Amino acid sequence: RSEQGSPWTLGVVFDTLLTGRARRAAQADAADALADEAVQRAAQTVWQVRQRVRSAQRALYFAQQRAEAADAAAALQGAVAAAQQARLARGAIDAREALLADEAHAEAARQAALAADAVGRARLDLAEAVGLPGTVLDTLALRFDGLADAEAPLPPALALQRAALLHR
Repeated sequence: RSEQGSPWTLGVVFDTLLTGRARRAAQADAADALADEAVQRAAQTVWQVRQRVRSAQRALYFAQQRAEAADAAAALQGAVAAAQQARLARGAIDAREALLADEAHAEAARQAALAADAVGRARLDLAEAVGLPGTVLDTLALRFDGLADAEAPLPPALALQRAALLHR
């Protein structure tokens, strides 16, 4: 309080005049840094989405390849089982051999069904990565250019072991 009892004091403020230019420059630099950070975050998000889509696409391609191989193996085992049944009917083999062929055919058919399920899961994963419903993805023609030369993805433990051996 001053001598008259007033809570107000008179004075001149030089803060704005002395530090205004430096403060504005610092605020502009901070805004530029925030804008650069936003651009980098957007680029990182784009890269993560692209990687997730590419990984899902690769998984679908290899699941389809495995399913085709499993279907071919099941068809082959079916032909073997039919041939064994024909041989059994002629009395050329024992019933145990025909039963083993039938069991091998049943196992090959089970593997083919599992591979078909894996294709369905891979399609759903790709649809999720792209952001489309699975029904829409089924109507699209997917191209796997360049994936035929790629290696099948390894399980994480094998991938680590391979990296440790190759990159010493």
